[in-house]
Amino acid sequence: MKRDGTKLAGLRSVDPTGSVEGQEAAAMTEKMTAARVRIAVATLLHRRGIDVGDLYRALGIDPSKAESEALSHLAGVLDGLEAAADDSDFKH
Repeated sequence: MKRDGTKLAGLRSVDPTGSVEGQEAAAMTEKMTAARVRIAVATLLHRRGIDVGDLYRALGIDPSKAESEALSHLAGVLDGLEAAADDSDFKH
C-alpha cells in the first residue's frame, strides 16, 4: 500500500519492520514467483544483517555465474530496504 492507503497496481509492499508471521501468511496465499522469492530473501538478509556475498559463499554459489538480472533485482530490493530504514531512522 502507498502511504495514503491506496494499493499499488497489484503489488504488495515490503515493510522492513513488519511482522514475520504476517508476511509469511501473505506469502503462502500468493504465488511465489522468482521475483517474490528474491524480495523475501532480501527482506530476511536485511533484517538479519547478512551480506549477500556471505550468503553466496555459504551456498557455494559463484556470483559471476548467476543471472545478472536476478542479482540486479536482489541488489535493488536491498537498496530500497536500506533506504527505507534510513528514512525511518531520520523521521524519528
